[in-house]
Amino acid sequence: MSGLFTELKRRNVFRVAVVYLIAGWIILQVADVMAEALTLPDWTLGLIATLLILGFPVAVILAWALEITPEGIKRQKHVDRSQSITGETGKKINQVTVILLAVAVGFLLVERFTQQQPASESAVESPTEQSTVSAPDRSIAVIPFASRGDSSANDSFAEGIHDDLLTQLGKISALKVISRTSVMQYKDTHKSIPQIARELGVATVLEGGVQRAGDRIRINMQLIDAQTDKHLWAETYDRDLSVTSIFDIQSDIARAVSRAMQASLTADEESRLSSLPTGSLAAYDAFSRGKLLLPERTTAALSRAEEAFREAIALDPEYAEAYVGLADTLGLQASYLVRRQGDYLDEAGPIIEQALALDPLLGEAYIARATWLGGSGELASAQESFARGVSLSPGYAPGHHWYGNTLVESGHLVEGIAQLRIAHELDP
Repeated sequence: MSGLFTELKRRNVFRVAVVYLIAGWIILQVADVMAEALTLPDWTLGLIATLLILGFPVAVILAWALEITPEGIKRQKHVDRSQSITGETGKKINQVTVILLAVAVGFLLVERFTQQQPASESAVESPTEQSTVSAPDRSIAVIPFASRGDSSANDSFAEGIHDDLLTQLGKISALKVISRTSVMQYKDTHKSIPQIARELGVATVLEGGVQRAGDRIRINMQLIDAQTDKHLWAETYDRDLSVTSIFDIQSDIARAVSRAMQASLTADEESRLSSLPTGSLAAYDAFSRGKLLLPERTTAALSRAEEAFREAIALDPEYAEAYVGLADTLGLQASYLVRRQGDYLDEAGPIIEQALALDPLLGEAYIARATWLGGSGELASAQESFARGVSLSPGYAPGHHWYGNTLVESGHLVEGIAQLRIAHELDP
């Protein structure tokens, strides 16, 4: 029985089945909309559904019997196993699955939005009123910090502080924290705080400025209520420059924001806020460079990120987050076919285990392990690791995103779309 299951996976039968189901659902949604617009008879949807049901076993049988090769489509028995490219075909099917999922989520969001629209014009609220109702009380957007210096080095330092603070806040389960990729559009913005909050669906906005000059750092922060545009909390930190003072300031800000928003910290969350990831300022700088490069998703950026994370590890071999950054970089390189999948699996496994050995409560490390397990075909174990990771780092949008993809690939469509929705809320 296990041999049959393995062969079904190798021939991408499960992947084809998932793609067919998602595509069939999308076809039915489009048909439902078009049927009303074109005044088609009532039996039209039933006919389309019947044809899709009848086509499902045909698609599965064809996936089992046929294989796509560089020379065209051939029957499986005519393909030399050593020359088979089912692995590459599987990656392409995964990409199609993600695209179709995005379309499906779009349909669901549009449907949800239209269903929530008021029935009459008298019930329509102003944009400000809508944001007040829909934004969770403990939701926050941390917009990019102003760089209070003239050098590009100070700009990078400010970006690093911003990214790290988002990570710290994202570990607090009582808060909904918007991801960095969604708030970066507001760098040097002239939009008002209420407008930013409406666009991101949050109740509060944190803004501030960072200056690194010689052996001193100055960081000022303001937490603003989006509804009233008034300060809930503000503080200025003026300290000697050291990696300890940087993390102490970030932890203090995270605690102060939590208190101002009446968000309780668990004992584990308090412990993680108090931990010092590294004692090396040089390692911290290298790690920050790598982390800021990852979202670019280009070959050159990923190469520079890999160098930066390896430098951080060389400077501090006990820097758990640097190991996670390196593993994520290797995984992204494999996803974009810059690195062989086998090389990624061989190298990343020990790196991830080292990160977990150094910090057993690092949520991003569990998510990196889950991604590695998924690449190894161990989807059930990957789901367990993803669940552990997002529970430890609930504000980490990529974790929910990749978890959702894995659930869908395993056939758990409802649970997968639920995770993708969380990712979308955190990174709209």
